[in-house]
Amino acid sequence: MRVVYETKGKAREYFELAVNLYSGCTHGCTYCYAPQVAHKSKLEFQNVQPRVDLLKNLELDCAELEKAGETRHILMSFLTDPYQPLPGCVSITGKAIHTMKTHGLNVAILSKAGDCCDLDLMTNADWFGQTLTFDNPHDSRKYEPNAANPLWRVGSLRVAHNAGIQTFASCEPIINPTQTLNLIEQSAEFVDRFLVGKWNYDKRADLIDWAKVANRIIERLDKLGKSYYIKKDLAAYIGHPEGMRVEAK
Repeated sequence: MRVVYETKGKAREYFELAVNLYSGCTHGCTYCYAPQVAHKSKLEFQNVQPRVDLLKNLELDCAELEKAGETRHILMSFLTDPYQPLPGCVSITGKAIHTMKTHGLNVAILSKAGDCCDLDLMTNADWFGQTLTFDNPHDSRKYEPNAANPLWRVGSLRVAHNAGIQTFASCEPIINPTQTLNLIEQSAEFVDRFLVGKWNYDKRADLIDWAKVANRIIERLDKLGKSYYIKKDLAAYIGHPEGMRVEAK
């Protein structure tokens, strides 16, 4: 594969295939691990550029995946956001989705941009997701300064759900457990699956009682009757080191 890749580690708990449309991301999230992966400073990482020959290479990869009978979803994106505030951003993402669907492949979107521009290109076999971290816009601006307002993200999930697209919320990282619980309540009606993970790479995370957090979130999700996956790093605190997956009854 040229641009589509098999994920590893923590990312693989979400989706097994992914593609990054851009090098870098403008959101500037303080908790982001991607600059380290890219061997760039956080400031350098915010200098976003479309990947060279992305669409041409994606076409070649998708043709091979179609021939192989691939059915797994291809996520956009782990190391960037598919909706960057750049000229032509929406058209690049739309063209990427069109390419995948032309080859009969399944698409997944994960964003913090609050956009849902390309839902008309997606089907009910696809997934549309938003990262939900804070319900307080002030806290969101502090930790993820250039990402969309939390209310916009929640709103885009509602729009996608109403359009017949499967929806998921990535509640990771959990920085303020109370706000995460609030977001679950606010979005449960139109989110099909919740993916939940702890706060990593920050010493302040050591001050949080993760077993208590995990149990509170599971209790809330069970009460709401939602499907969810608790990632390994959080589930380990309650005796599930391989993660915890529950389907709605």
